[in-house]
Amino acid sequence: MSAEKKLKELGITLPQPPQPIANYVRAVRAGSLLFVSGHGPYSDGKIKTAGKLGKELTIEEGYQVARNVG
Repeated sequence: MSAEKKLKELGITLPQPPQPIANYVRAVRAGSLLFVSGHGPYSDGKIKTAGKLGKELTIEEGYQVARNVG
């Protein structure tokens, strides 16, 4: 199953990525790993959530932020 088909099946719509603020490589693949840069909890170009897990954010909120970033 393709990634696009799986996302559609799960009802997930990916937003357009924000424009880079600086000159950098957004992702680098090394074997089976993908290192990303410049990604954050953005929604419509604005930071959606900020804080430290366990202090300002609950575990559930942390899962949602990680999912949004992913």
